[in-house]
Amino acid sequence: MGWFKRQPTCRRCGHGFRRGDDAFELGAITANIIMTFGLMLLTILVLVIATSPDIAVLPITITAVCIGLLGPVVFYPVSFTLWQAMDLVMRRPTAGEVAGEGDATL
Repeated sequence: MGWFKRQPTCRRCGHGFRRGDDAFELGAITANIIMTFGLMLLTILVLVIATSPDIAVLPITITAVCIGLLGPVVFYPVSFTLWQAMDLVMRRPTAGEVAGEGDATL
């Protein structure tokens, strides 16, 4: 099992990550982008406040670029789990899914 290899089901509850949607990954990618940009924004804000009044632009830019490159890699597995949780809140599992029918089983 590696960092970039996803399991078809949750290790804890056994729920499948696919719920019959072809574009499920789009939501997970969106969650990944939001987490990465949020971390970049928070880091920039903290570093600007910490270095004011002489704002260190080059170190802040380098840090933000590093977060922008490494954030998607770090948040990859988390984004799928987070999106699955949001999807389950927005669309409650049907009786068929709970019974094990279709792509996702509980």
